[in-house]
Parts: sequence; structure tokens; C-alpha cells
Amino acid sequence: MPYYSNVNPTLLQKIPMTAGRILEIGCGDGRFAAAVKARNSDVVYFGVELFEDAATKATRYIDHVLPGNIEDAPILAKLKTLQADDPFDVLIFGDVLEHLLDPWAVLAQLRSLMRPDGLCVICIPNVSHWSLIQQQFKGRWDYRDSGLLDRTHLRFFTKDTACEMLNAAGWNVVDAAPRILWEQQTKDALEALKTVANIWGLDQAQFNRDLSAFQWVIRAVNGEPKPMTSIAALSIRKVAGVNEARIDNPLKALNTTVTSRAVWGEGSLTIPADFEPGILILHRQFVNARPIADHVERLIAKGWIVVSDMDDDPHHWAEYVESDFIAFRGVHAVTVSTEPMAAMMRQWNPNVAVFRNAIFEIPDLPPKPSQTSPKKRIFFGALNRTADWHQIKDGVISALSALKEKVQFVIVHDRAVFDSLPEEIDKEFHPTLVPSRYLEVLGSCDVALLPLSDTPFNRLKSDIKLIECCAAGTVPIFSPIVYADDPKSQNLGLCVGDEQGWGGAIKHLVEKPDVLDHFKRQGLAYVRGERMHSHLLGPRAHWLASLKDNRAELEQARLQRLQGLGKAAL
Repeated sequence: MPYYSNVNPTLLQKIPMTAGRILEIGCGDGRFAAAVKARNSDVVYFGVELFEDAATKATRYIDHVLPGNIEDAPILAKLKTLQADDPFDVLIFGDVLEHLLDPWAVLAQLRSLMRPDGLCVICIPNVSHWSLIQQQFKGRWDYRDSGLLDRTHLRFFTKDTACEMLNAAGWNVVDAAPRILWEQQTKDALEALKTVANIWGLDQAQFNRDLSAFQWVIRAVNGEPKPMTSIAALSIRKVAGVNEARIDNPLKALNTTVTSRAVWGEGSLTIPADFEPGILILHRQFVNARPIADHVERLIAKGWIVVSDMDDDPHHWAEYVESDFIAFRGVHAVTVSTEPMAAMMRQWNPNVAVFRNAIFEIPDLPPKPSQTSPKKRIFFGALNRTADWHQIKDGVISALSALKEKVQFVIVHDRAVFDSLPEEIDKEFHPTLVPSRYLEVLGSCDVALLPLSDTPFNRLKSDIKLIECCAAGTVPIFSPIVYADDPKSQNLGLCVGDEQGWGGAIKHLVEKPDVLDHFKRQGLAYVRGERMHSHLLGPRAHWLASLKDNRAELEQARLQRLQGLGKAAL
């Protein structure tokens, strides 16, 4: 794959998902821009690309593409015209600066096109990488068609000299992340070079850091850096995408900003020693055992603010009930996924924020078979939906049997549902899948069944399965419970209140490909427009900042709630 088609994952995770206007120098064929837009569909993207063929391809993904060399005065002038006095939020150089004659001047010139708090993100090869030192020990410095010694490189940098370049151009460096390749080879090389560090009196940790990085991804702001918030989260062991929805993806989104630094762990958590007290999130933790309660209290004493996150009815677990919901009473605040959940939580803690479940990025899935494909694939897959299945089973099986030459039924996780289907029905089974594979299988289907019977537990669920369908291009047939709470859901699929109506809904979508296509387009537009983590990132960061601002009041209220339970601490 040519350089201009690469998507550098380390660089990608450093692009703020709140950016409104991005300028990428060396945008290649637009694949990196496409990856950014998969996470933030609201961004307006500008690109400059030296190679005309790649620039032409980039127009598929990028709003405004300018072919040419950014060091040529006419190109810079055209870029200023294209900008139209509307400054950029983010400036990206992905493996470009080392190709320029005067990268210092380019960084300084483009800074004038940025917002006062705009961000510059660069990825730059590390001339200190162990592989180059190894070459020099062998008496070599071999230029290649790509890599650290790309024959087109004009400039060479270490982390420190790259940071000095940014600072000289008027930027203020805020962080630098190493991109490490060939993990085992790197480990072996560092072991072999360990003696050199000792002989020369070098700091071993810094020596290892500098030699490990194949590239450095460095971020710098146009202005004074803002304060950083430390965020740490402890979640349950991973179960079918629950952690990803509530912890992994929200914190990954926060980590794209320069004002948040987040770490998380499932089952256990290590907070880095250099973290200042910030926000501790406890996801589905009972906090009813003395060791964890004592540990949380010690963190609170150090200045941490503690938030419980919950996205299911806690009455389902005896540990919450028997502890009188101390997990929510004894913390500073609570986050949930729905308004009904928030209403329940407020009886135990008035400081409740609702952050609806969302999609981190639109999955890049293989295209579905054409509408002339002989069979439409019908999806059913979720945890703890067996009882809900039994209420719609007869109508669904009747429809599948009538359409058996036209459909295939795909079941994930629930073997009992698979076994309950007659052998005459074309069916496919998958065990419980990791989220990425789950979305892949979901996206290979045309229709998904989302039944929820009317129970207290179900009424407090979120609509995450519906928005996953929309993101994957799969049309949902859904119950009114939960899914119809949002009036917009009527435009995303078929809502079925009658248990016998599920079969008719399946027949309607299978036999009406134009209706199916309409709902697919509507669903994807809905998710892109309002159900991405990029939409939640600003409000979430603002709410977390407000907790820090009001810590004293929150701690006083927390202690009063505990005193009401006859406790002085958790």
C-alpha cells in the first residue's frame, strides 16, 4: 500500500473528535480523512496533497482538496483564500514535515490560519530508533523507498528536536506519544543496548523510550495550554460490549482532547503515578466490600471525585439492594444512559447526568449483497433476550417458513433460540462475539429483530441495539418498549406492538427493497447526525469539569448522605 493510503492509528487517536474544521497537509488519497470522519461526521475537512493522482482520489472523502506543494507561495495563497477567514481547529502533518525544505517556516505560516486555541498534530520519524543505531553500528545508512530512511526525507528529528521545531514556530507542545512497531524485536534491541546506556550514564527509562519509538506523534497548541483533567475508570470484566459502550469508548473519545488524560481497566485498575487527583469512574461496582470501599475513601481523601456509572436496573442485583444502594449514595455523582434510569437514581443521589449510549465510529464494513441477492439475512443477537424471543417466536417462525427461499436467519449468542427454529429454515449461529466482530456480522444482515417485553427491568434499558443496527446499515424491527421513547425511531425501522405483527413486518421489509433501502439511509443519517461519541464529548467534558469546580460542595453532600445511613464513610 502506498504511503498516501495509510491510516496511522496512533495519529488518529490524537485527533480531537470535537474538531469542526481540520486542515491536513499531505492528505494522500483521503483515507486518513475518511477514518476521522467515521468518528466525527460533522467535521469540515481540508487537504493539501503534492501528488495530483492522490489528490484527485482524496476528493471522495475530503470537502476541499488543494493539489500542490505547501511550500510554494501560490499554494499557500490559495489555501488562505479557501480558508475564507474561518480559522482551522486542527492542523495535521502525517509523515510530511521531514520531506519539507523548511518545516519551521511552514509551521509558523500555517499557525496564522488557526484558532487561538487551535491544535497542531504531527507524526514524525524518530532518527533515534534502535534500527538506525543498529545500521550505524554496522557502518551503514541505507536509504529506502519507505520507512525511517525514506530516500525523499530531507530532515531528521528526535523527539526533543521535533518539539523544539514546534516551539520555534510559536506552538506550545502539550504531549508526545511514541508509535512502537515490532514489539519483540524492540525488546531484544533494548536489552542488547542496555550496557551502552549504563556506560554513558544515561537514564535507562528515557533511553528505552527514545530508542523504542519508530515515530513520534506530537501535539502542540496555538496559545497557552489549558489545565488537564485526570480520569480513571474501573469497570467489570468485559461482557458483550457493555464496557465498550459505557467506559472504553467514552474515555477513548476524551483522550483525543488535550485537556483530558484517561486510563481504565476491567476488574483492576492502576492509576499512573503522575496523575493529579481527578475523576474516578466506577462502572457497575457494588462498593459493598470493605477493601474497595476503603480504597475509594483513600482516593477521595487525596482529592479524587468519584462517579458511579450504571446502565441497567440495579434492583436486578442483590448486592446493590442489600447494601441500600451505597454505590450511588456514597459517591459524588452518577452517570446513566436514559432519563428513566436518571429518575430512579435521583432518589439516592441528586447529582445525576444522562449520557445516552452512542457509536464511537461508523464501522467500515464490506458492502451488502445487491438487492437481487437470493436471500435476505435476518439478525437476532443480544444478551438475556430469550424470554423476549418467546413472545414473538410463533409469528417470526411462520414468516421465516413462508419466506424460506428468500431469507436466512442469523443468531448470535443464544443457542436456545437457534435450536428452537425448525430445520427447514436456513439458519446460521455465532457464539458470543467481541464488539468488532458483532458489528461485522450485524452489518452483513439486512434486518434485525429487537424484541423487548414490558418488564420493569426492560423499561430501564437503553436503545444501544437500535443505534448499532443503524450504524451497521441493518434495518431494525423493534418493540415500543424503550425503542419508541425517541419519536425519531419511527423513521429508522418498523415498530411492532402486536406480538403477531413481527412476521408481517419481516415480510414487508423482505418484499419491499425500496422500503429497506429508505430505512437504511435514514438510520445511518440519524447516527451520523446525533448519536456519535463526538456529539457527547463536549457535554461530557464540560460536566466533568463542573465536578472539579464544585468538589467541596459535592463532598459535603456525599458525607451528609452517608451520615443519613449512619455511616461516616463508605
